[in-house]
Amino acid sequence: MPKKEAGRMVLISVHVPKRILDAVDRLVREGIVPNRSEAIRMAILMLLERHIFVQGPSVLPKSDTAEPESSRNPEEEAFRALILKGR
Repeated sequence: MPKKEAGRMVLISVHVPKRILDAVDRLVREGIVPNRSEAIRMAILMLLERHIFVQGPSVLPKSDTAEPESSRNPEEEAFRALILKGR
């Protein structure tokens, strides 16, 4: 259950095995990802992209209003473009 909403981000709690967290921390130390949160956001986005590719956009929740292009996160859009380029 979300604990707190700050702007467009929602705080969630996740339990992961220590070995996975250690691997994420190594990616942070090596500068591959800036922090744990970004690594987890990237993993979730990759999961969603994979399922969207297989099942189509019906996997995403319906929205009453489309998000205007000007309010999209440029880092997320760049990452999305990299994923789509690899298909």
